[in-house]
Amino acid sequence: AGNITVYGAFNVNEYKINYIVNNDSSFNKTAVVKYGDAIPEYAPEKTGYTFNGWYKEAALTNKWTAPATMPAEDITVYGAFTANDYTITYMVKGDDGVYAKNNEVTLKFGAKVDDYTPTEKEGHTFSGWYNEEALTNAWSKPETMPASNITVYGAYTANEYTITYMVKGDDGNYAEDNKVTLKFGAKITGYSPAEKEGHTFTGWFEDEALTNAWNKPETMPAKNIVVYG
Repeated sequence: AGNITVYGAFNVNEYKINYIVNNDSSFNKTAVVKYGDAIPEYAPEKTGYTFNGWYKEAALTNKWTAPATMPAEDITVYGAFTANDYTITYMVKGDDGVYAKNNEVTLKFGAKVDDYTPTEKEGHTFSGWYNEEALTNAWSKPETMPASNITVYGAYTANEYTITYMVKGDDGNYAEDNKVTLKFGAKITGYSPAEKEGHTFTGWFEDEALTNAWNKPETMPAKNIVVYG
């Protein structure tokens, strides 16, 4: 009967780290790590969102601090994505030709983008929104906010209005003698019809009865004008 020697060894156990993303399960992941090994980092990325880190519970109350090495137990941690904020800046060209901020809207990624039109300006029509200051390419407003800030540009264009000069003929009927088209705010110059032998022109009036004399404005107002003489 002799002595006996036998041999054995310990195998290092493997444990799981379950990463659970509350609002997007496609990013869930399970890592298998041996006891004592370094714990791998996992920080998912998603366009338009910021990942808020890992927590000990699904309510995301207490931050999880990864231990230096894998403990002798499975771990489950929780996280979620938060939609980022982006801005739409609306720039409008002033009368001096310089663009200034007219409005700025902050929206979360994926939020609905509403229409925005600046305040109406007397005698002008707004151009709409463009991608650049030269107003070359019209901005195609997205339905929802993309993952980038946006700056768009627009300007007011002066409307055109007319002054129609009506002159009474020998038959007592008025006929158009002249029509002038001017942009809003343009200077109005005087106009008199051709001289008529043996007659003196009355001047211009606001009504066919020639009762109220027309007080010619210095510049074109935001309306069409008809005057009589």
